Amino acid sequence: MLVCILGGFAHFSFTRKSPLPEPVSTAAKQIAPPAAAKIVSIQNREFFSADELLRQATNAVASTPELALAIGRQLLAADPADEKGRVATLLLSLCSAGQFQTALALVNEVPADQHPDWAKLVFTRWAQNQPQDAVKSLDTITDPQQRSAAFRALADGWNSGSPSGLAAYAFALPSGEDRDYALGVALDNWSLQDPAALATWLNTLPHGVEFDVGAAMMITKTDGANRTPELAMQWVENINDLALKRDSLLHVLNEWNQTDSVAARQFVAAATWLDDSQRREILGEMTVAR
Repeated sequence: MLVCILGGFAHFSFTRKSPLPEPVSTAAKQIAPPAAAKIVSIQNREFFSADELLRQATNAVASTPELALAIGRQLLAADPADEKGRVATLLLSLCSAGQFQTALALVNEVPADQHPDWAKLVFTRWAQNQPQDAVKSLDTITDPQQRSAAFRALADGWNSGSPSGLAAYAFALPSGEDRDYALGVALDNWSLQDPAALATWLNTLPHGVEFDVGAAMMITKTDGANRTPELAMQWVENINDLALKRDSLLHVLNEWNQTDSVAARQFVAAATWLDDSQRREILGEMTVAR
């Protein structure tokens, strides 16, 4: 449900009302109770329509997030599936105001089938703004599948703003799917955004899987506009994984062969890490490509 709401958010109208029961007395309706009393009134459904409650909750997001959360619970009690989209609107308001802890608390109130999509939204926005705080909140999720989904949303959000920060965080994680995913998306994005900075960072790493993947990404996602073939070949020669090394070599040679085939062929002829059969095969492919 949340996905549908978010996809058409710009055209969604929240002007329709689902009236709650009328107040017991007109006099009571005219009295403006304090904030604490308003929550009681909401629980008793004596004073306000659902749309008015949403307006109150949205107004309370920045200054009194606990009131916004209490109203959100009441809206869910009246509309558990959030068919009118009021609680989804409140969730977006909480995220926009940076009230991510409260937003996560609201997510915990929604039905189980909606929880993954709502949590994904919160952690994506949270990591875009406060990645370290978002990481700490992962510990509150005990379900392995939900935690994995939240982690990926966190990685995607963090990566959109700071792939270098995500890469440093991911590199320190223990081996596993979370580490592989976060490091993969970070290196992929970083190689496009700032290959020079990525190269500097890679030079601080011991040669291994992470170095090989990062170097290969940097090579295959850059061209002569931001590095020379000779520099790219230096990175190729430092890759230990033979499959990545060969793929990276062919990528650079394909470009180099078009601009300076003599230099490219000389490199292949002098590469000591190629055996004679590999050398003949590569030179033959370069001749056909020309």
